[in-house]
Formats: sequence, structure tokens, C-alpha cells
Amino acid sequence: MQVGIVGLGRMGGNMAARWRASGHEVVGYSRTSPDRDVASLEELAGKLAAPRAVWLMLPAGEPTREALRQLAGLLSAGDVIVEGGNSRFSDDAEHARMLAGHGIGYVDCGVSGGIWGRENGYAVMCGGADEHVRKVWPLLESLAPDADGLCHAGPVGAGHYAKMVHNGIEYGMMQALAEGYELLEASEYVPDVPKLLASWRHGTVVRSWLLDLLVRALDDDPRLSRLSGRVDDSGEGRWTVEEAVRLAVPAPAMTAALYARFASREPDAAAAGGGPHPAPPGPCPGATMAVLGQGGTGMSGRGGRRLALLVAGAFFMENLDATIISTAAPDMAASLGVRPVDVNLAMTAYLVALAVFIPGERVGRRPLRRPPRLRLRDRGVHGRVGAVRGSRHCSPPSWRPRSAAC
Repeated sequence: MQVGIVGLGRMGGNMAARWRASGHEVVGYSRTSPDRDVASLEELAGKLAAPRAVWLMLPAGEPTREALRQLAGLLSAGDVIVEGGNSRFSDDAEHARMLAGHGIGYVDCGVSGGIWGRENGYAVMCGGADEHVRKVWPLLESLAPDADGLCHAGPVGAGHYAKMVHNGIEYGMMQALAEGYELLEASEYVPDVPKLLASWRHGTVVRSWLLDLLVRALDDDPRLSRLSGRVDDSGEGRWTVEEAVRLAVPAPAMTAALYARFASREPDAAAAGGGPHPAPPGPCPGATMAVLGQGGTGMSGRGGRRLALLVAGAFFMENLDATIISTAAPDMAASLGVRPVDVNLAMTAYLVALAVFIPGERVGRRPLRRPPRLRLRDRGVHGRVGAVRGSRHCSPPSWRPRSAAC
């Protein structure tokens, strides 16, 4: 089958190579890659025979939208565009409507497998109308490792929605591996942590590709000393948490893993390296597994203190409310099944958090010290992920709204 691919980065380039190895004719375009076959989208459209299939592997947002707008004017009715990047699922309906006005089909496709997919195959989850998915099915089959690794998840938007949740789960799994590694490394009971983790790859319930990558990283750098404590996020984790809130679905593991990444970017956590190993200057060379073993837990510093205080405060307030209800309206409390604990216990938890977590870092790891002055920071949530659009220093910052304090 003939296919045009726009975007020849690490993922797009490897996918093109896998298609070629499977016997497909690939016409690749990229503005910068020396491996491109054509120099423009116009030339790409002219090289493909109708009905055309064009696959996009571009950054989410405006780059993808601009490419779709240009292709809408270059392709013909009956052609199909597959959006294989990590666009937000809610954008897919708009893309499909725009292309439908030109008679062009649209398929959104989540692809998982990373840079190893060229050899091992990619898990493919797609969304779109049956007729459009059917036209590109041979391409999907060639990407997947086998028939079980390919899924038509539902209508337009389903592919990217599935990939979003997939990445949210991945965040949680990576966070758990990071915390387990750091706990083993801090303990006096296990002298050879890499050896233990390598044994977990065989027969245990936690064996996984992510564990394989951790073991591989430890083989290359047993102390993970070349990794930074800072961990960025690509966007899907945020969208997963937003959806959990919208649908009132408890998602504490994925949410905590996302917040741990935020905490890893705090100045004190970054300066400390976030874990038992000092962090070198410069960016992390292995972003895929940067979370593992490095304050990838992100729970030291201000992030950990804030979380501890929040949990203890919530525990106190919840049980205080329950006690008041039981005292003032015992009949209503019985009908609601309210069973308050001793308010003194809740208050104790709150005071312990104030006494232990607020004055300094983790107990036993560093001398206690007062935290630095808090800063309000305006993070670019809808821009480049993890970017800081501006920092404003306010005095005092802790309770005043940004508009008043800044």
C-alpha cells in the first residue's frame, strides 16, 4: 500500500522504516529531516495515487492543525488522513468536521512503543468511521506486533482518548517503580538493588516493559548518577486527570504521579537531585526513564510538605464535620452511616504534619530547616508543557490572590 507520512522524527522515521520493511511504498516529508523524499506537502500529495492515505506524526496543537488545513486543500474526496500524534482527543471532532467538508476521511490513532517499536512493533489504538479505518487497516496491521496489538477503539476521538489513559497509567507505573527503587536504595537490607530488580523480570507480577527499561538503565549506570531529578510531562497525564475530575472517577495514583512530576521541578527538589544520588547540571539525557530512581518520586522538598499538610488537614476537617453531624443530628448521622473517629486523633495528625513536614525536609535525610519564601509561578499549562510563562515574586504570597499580590 502507498502512504505519505508527514513528520520524520524518532517515531515517524521508525514507523516509515517499519512500513518499508513490510512492503509498503512510503513517501516521507519533513521540513528538516535529511531522510525526506519530498520537499513540500504539495509534492507529497502529487506523488501519491488516489485514493491517498496520509499519516501525520507532528507535535500536538498548532503544527498539526496547520498541516491539516494545508492538506485539506491539496487532497481529494475519498482520501484519508490519519493523525498519529498525541493530540488532545477533544480536538479530533473539530479536525474530522473540517476534513469532512472536503470529503476527506479522518482517523485518530494512538501509537505506543517508543523508539523500540521499529523492531518490536507498536500497540495501535484508533478511532474513526469504519469505512475510513478500513482504508488504512493494512498500514495499522504492519505497525502492530500482531493482531492482538491493534484495536479499533471506537468513533473519532476514541484512539487519542485511549492513548491518553494509557499514558496516565504509565505515569502511575513509573512512579511506583521510582518509589520502590528509592526505598530499596535507602534500606540497609538489600546491598545489590540492580540484581534484585533484574530478578523481578522473571515470574513476578510486576514484570513489565517499564521494569525492563529500569534494569537496562541500571546496567548502564548502576547509581543512576547521570540522571536529573527533574521530570517533565507530555500533556496526556494532565488530560487524564482532567477527565477523571470531569467524570468524578477517583484516580489517586495517576494524579499523585502527575503531581510528583510537578514537584520535581521545584527549585529545592531540583537542587537536591530529588533522591539519594546527586543530580548533575544540564538536562536529563534519558527522558523516557528519567523518573526512575532520581527524586523521580518528587516527594521531597516543598511538594512533599504541601501534600502531607493537605492530606492531614483534609483528614482532620472530614472527621470534625462527621463529629459535629453526629452530635447535632444523630438520626441523620445514622441514616447517612456517619462514623466519626475521635477528633483528637484527627487534630493530632494535623499537628504532626505542621510540626514535622513544614519546618524542613525529610526527617533523617537532611537537617531540618525553614522553607524558602514561597513564590507564585504562572505555569504554561496550555502552552509548551512544563514551560514557565513568567515568575512573579509577591510579599506576602501565601494567601493573597495573584491579582491583588502581583
